[in-house]
Formats: sequence, structure tokens, C-alpha cells
Amino acid sequence: MAAKGRSIRVLACDPDPVVQYGIREMVAPAPHIRIAQVCSTGFDLLEAARGANWDLLILSVELGDVDGIDLLTRLRHDGVATPALFFCDLPSRIYGVRALREGAWGFLSKDSQPEEMIRAIETIYAGKRYIDQELAEGLAAFVAGSHEPGPELLSNREFQVLCMIADGARLNQIADRLSISLSAVNSCRRLLLKKLRLKRNVDFTRYALMHGLIDQEVIK
Repeated sequence: MAAKGRSIRVLACDPDPVVQYGIREMVAPAPHIRIAQVCSTGFDLLEAARGANWDLLILSVELGDVDGIDLLTRLRHDGVATPALFFCDLPSRIYGVRALREGAWGFLSKDSQPEEMIRAIETIYAGKRYIDQELAEGLAAFVAGSHEPGPELLSNREFQVLCMIADGARLNQIADRLSISLSAVNSCRRLLLKKLRLKRNVDFTRYALMHGLIDQEVIK
């Protein structure tokens, strides 16, 4: 809970206007929480986060112009230490672990009830991380060193390359999108084949489908 007379100032970012409205409505019952600004792109969030002091950032993994977890990494490199809560409809067991590894303070599903959003904001504002049950299970598997090579065990770059190959991108296209060399992409692919026990590119697609990382439409 914020100190008496002081609001928790939140900067939110999601490309979907419906979600933007939903975030405001979810915290409406808590007058001490104020969504002071809402951005539609990762670029706008970068500018806003660097330009003012915020108590909390709420953002999605999928921002359209940039990956939200990559964006958080950039903010941390720029010295922006504002706690971040991811609000997303992607599996928390996978994306939540990745986000926490990159410095997030919590991960919340878009199916969550308003009281859980409020509780997550208050928990993070109090200096604690917010972890739901699914994310707790993912963290437990990560810490224990799961025998199954799950995507939550991959580095951020490995995860990006995995998803792009699974989605049908060529290696030179991946290099261009990530602004890295083709040899770096090839090295990452070889490491993924070994780490995930795969043999060829089609196995990337099957693996991604099995873990819900891409939509079924990609193989039609």
C-alpha cells in the first residue's frame, strides 16, 4: 500500500487499445494506484521510462515493434531500475521465467481478476516479487534443473532464434532481424539442436508447437 496521500504512479504499455482500457479498469477500485501514462509501442515506453520517475511499469511481452523482455533488458542497461510487471496472455511458466531472469518483478496473465492485478502492484511496490502458481512451478523446474529441456531454460537470444526458425524464418533473415552476424545465428542454431535434442529445422516447429510458442496456423 502506498503511503497515505501518495499514489503509486504506473507507466503501462500495450499495443491493444482494449487492453489499455482494461488495465485502467482493473485498478479503478484502488484509488491509490494511478495509471499515469499508457504507451502503445516499445519505443514510446523507452522514452517515457527514461524521462520520468515511475513506481512501476506494466508491459506486455508482445509490443509489436519490439519484444517486451528485450525492452526491459535495454532499460536496465540504460540504468532505468523501475520495477516491471508483465501483463501477458503467454504461458507464465515459460515467459515468466524468462522475464524474471531479465529483471522483471512479476508476471500476470491477462485472464487475471482485478483484485489480483491490484495485489501484484501492491506487492511489487512493497519491494517483493509477485509470482503466481504457474510461474512458481516454472521457477521450481528451472532451479531444480529439469530433465526435460524446456524453453524456459534457454537464454533470451536462444529463445528468439528458436521461435524464428520454428516460424519459418531463414537464417539470414534472423540475422537481419536480430542485428547479429549469420555465423552467430548458425552457432546458436547448432547449440539449440544439441540442447533441445533436435535434428533438423522441422523439429524446431514441432517443439515450438508442443510448448505453445507458435500458433498451429504456422504449419498450414
